Amino acid sequence: MYIKIDALRSNYIRFSLLYAYFTIGCVGPTRYNGNAGTGLLEKGLLCFLSFIYKRELIMRKQSIILIIVLLLTGVAVPVYAADSIKANGEFTANVDFTTLTLVPVGVNCLLEVDGNLVFSGTLEGIAIGTTKALVFASCEDVAVNPPGTFKDVFRSRLEFLGTVNGEPATADLTYLGITEVGGAIKAKFLLKNGLKGVMKVDAIVAVGGSYQGIVKFD
Repeated sequence: MYIKIDALRSNYIRFSLLYAYFTIGCVGPTRYNGNAGTGLLEKGLLCFLSFIYKRELIMRKQSIILIIVLLLTGVAVPVYAADSIKANGEFTANVDFTTLTLVPVGVNCLLEVDGNLVFSGTLEGIAIGTTKALVFASCEDVAVNPPGTFKDVFRSRLEFLGTVNGEPATADLTYLGITEVGGAIKAKFLLKNGLKGVMKVDAIVAVGGSYQGIVKFD
């Protein structure tokens, strides 16, 4: 409690000294009495506010000059939000089961298969690649049951070719997540090398789903 009071008192003293300095500097040392004192206070306040306003303008000008210098000298100025794109849409998943391989990993099964994702919405185009999944069941059971019968964790590495907001785009796309029993997928799209971004995915295994997130051109 005493620390807070001392801090407030210290700040008040600093403000008072600064205010007094600008009052005397602007209107001169005049006695504070009657209407004259009131006018002095008003003039002092105007001087003080004018100083703050001018200082803010100077700082803004300095920032603008610095950015111009950086641009002219070839130093990159980071831009954070202006080029970000809110992305959302849908995709279909196509699996080429003729490429399916199953390898036992203990009591589980490592599945590998080729396929593609076809996008609509903010992203339009196709992503082609390979999926690897660790299925929590034996390979014998995986081989005779449809996708989504057993839980798995998966990662797909794909190459995207298409457009983003109508602009041509290519990127490496990683699709990774968890398939629950029944086929529901909670996952992410990660984009790099041409596009940057992370998107949330809700889908059904071997069917498709929806995506939403933020992307930008790399």
